[in-house]
Amino acid sequence: MTRTFRSGTDRSTLRSESLPLGVPNEWVWDRIQFDANEFKETSLSWAIAGIATVVYLLFCLIADRRVLEANRWEMAGWLTGLVIVGAVWHGIAQDCPPDPHRLSKTGWVLWYRGIQGYYEEARGRASQEPDYLAKYADRMREGDVLHFGTHPPGFILLHKSIIGFVTRFPKVQAWLLDSQPDSVRAGLDVISEHSARSAMPLTQVDRAALWLSALLAALAAMSTVVPLFCLLRRTCGREVAWRVVCFWPLIPALAVFHPVSDLWLPFAGTLFLATWGRAWSHRSVLFGLLSGIVMFYGMRLSLALLPVAFLDAAWTLADFLVGEATESLAVRSRELAACVVAALASFGLLILLTGWLTSLDLPAVWMQNLRNHAGFYEKYSRTYSSWLVINPIELALAAGTPIFLFAVSTWLSGTKGSLRSGRSLASFRLWCFVTLAVLWLSGKNSGEAARLWIFLLPWLLWVSGREPEITAKIVNGPGQTLPEYTGTPARGWLLLLVLQAIVCVATVSRVDGFHFRTTVPIPVAAEK
Repeated sequence: MTRTFRSGTDRSTLRSESLPLGVPNEWVWDRIQFDANEFKETSLSWAIAGIATVVYLLFCLIADRRVLEANRWEMAGWLTGLVIVGAVWHGIAQDCPPDPHRLSKTGWVLWYRGIQGYYEEARGRASQEPDYLAKYADRMREGDVLHFGTHPPGFILLHKSIIGFVTRFPKVQAWLLDSQPDSVRAGLDVISEHSARSAMPLTQVDRAALWLSALLAALAAMSTVVPLFCLLRRTCGREVAWRVVCFWPLIPALAVFHPVSDLWLPFAGTLFLATWGRAWSHRSVLFGLLSGIVMFYGMRLSLALLPVAFLDAAWTLADFLVGEATESLAVRSRELAACVVAALASFGLLILLTGWLTSLDLPAVWMQNLRNHAGFYEKYSRTYSSWLVINPIELALAAGTPIFLFAVSTWLSGTKGSLRSGRSLASFRLWCFVTLAVLWLSGKNSGEAARLWIFLLPWLLWVSGREPEITAKIVNGPGQTLPEYTGTPARGWLLLLVLQAIVCVATVSRVDGFHFRTTVPIPVAAEK
């Protein structure tokens, strides 16, 4: 197995020119090019990333020795630490490639309309028009097939809130300005120079708000480890769950595409899976209500939460029909109905409340978003067969080949006989694969799958959580709800973490996730 991972890593890092990064004349991710001076600078950044990786591994290993004996408060502390340490490593990895692909990109990604434009919309029309939300559904009917036409207003409102927060608290604004790395400050200086004579010049509030938006995007992405850990704990012990979530900060797509809005979606999607999973497994109406609330706020951001809902519905139905249970079918039917009604009630109530308070017709917006998304492929043709081949490659590059290969091997070994055994049809691994297969075969993500599928990358780690088949002492520590397997060697896990970190840094250093040479009018990009 290690030889397979090493081979996959070598191909990703040493032969990246031979890997297809899209379909020519339809969509291709640009490769970052180096001259001699840039290579020297990048080599120094690689050395710093190597030191940061050692520190990250030490943190993971120290926590690994504690997780079996830790109580819930200590475990929460280790997960919080993983979010922080992971975010720091994430930032260091992003500073490896040359400009304009370093952390200096954060301001450009958020500011320029050519990439997404949510910040510009929040600062402009959303702040100036009192009836902005009331007219949002009508605006969607204009038929835009890009970001605005295919998304609800959640990210616009998020940026509007960030701008308002920074404006309201000058001391926070000052701290944000002082804490910016030099590369971020230099990137914002370029924006300031270009926008000085425009209708929307860059202000000090913008500098602070853009940096805060970038920090929050990284924090949201890293915070995915918490609901992911909870999901893993349903099927495996603490040691395995901890070791699996340690891979999340090393996912290449999180660094390549930071701080794009898609980085918020893994947390929202995984939190919904965790809350609904808790609702169904514990027959909890309270968690049913919470899952509806999580789904509502996720759907305000993006319709990418729909496949997550499909996965949960399919897995729950399979578990209801063929899963192990001590209750009768009638009892389970009532329990399932109570949880579903609770989730739908909170979801529907928030839709009605939003319409009453803001006149925002969310169902109309969502339906028009779907129509506009379908219109994208009428305007920008795609070759179905080509993307059928390319999308799995993009998924592997987005996740990192070590994680991708490990997830595939775990899925294959963990779902043998799924179609022959009725009970194993309730396996979440099977339904993760079914949902991913439906997305893949539908052809609805023909282009940019590495970014568009960020929301489902936690699933690859979820299916990788499997207890090793060893003879070991079983203990029950403080606050634990499942038996734990102790004495599992850490060498293979650490080696896989190292390989994943190498692949992540190599991918960040070679893949341009924003087409800086063609999309964004940055002099630095044009000169290279």
